[in-house]
Amino acid sequence: MEIRYCERWSLFYKEAHKYISEDEACKRHAERKSYTAIIVENDVEKYIINVAGAWVSVYFLDKYKRNYLYYSFKEVEKNKLFLNESSYWEYDGESEKVLSTMHFTFLQDGNTIMSEKNEITGEVVQKEGNFSVEGNWDVYPAFARYNSLCREQRE
Repeated sequence: MEIRYCERWSLFYKEAHKYISEDEACKRHAERKSYTAIIVENDVEKYIINVAGAWVSVYFLDKYKRNYLYYSFKEVEKNKLFLNESSYWEYDGESEKVLSTMHFTFLQDGNTIMSEKNEITGEVVQKEGNFSVEGNWDVYPAFARYNSLCREQRE
């Protein structure tokens, strides 16, 4: 596993914008200024972690560098993150064509809103419920320690 750092990642171009040094990223982390960490496994970008003050987000990339899963965390107490949004994309084979999207909004009390959109027909189904959000909690990551945020299954 390798970590590269940049100012931001372009989801459209699937590439980093302005690489920065590890020292610069560490300084930004300490000052709670924004930067992006790119986790590379087997020479392929796998996770894109955006750190911006009280907000931390993670994009999970497939082998075609398409984002298929997104987590957005907010620091709600010092060093305590809550996963408040999640999105999932389903693609048509190896193409960029999105077949469906699912978006979840989580509240700390367990209220959850789920929207599912069929990107072909435009049909949207929205559901609400109350679920355990125990798995939505995490700690604000120490610099270069992002593994906990990159867990797909959050139980």
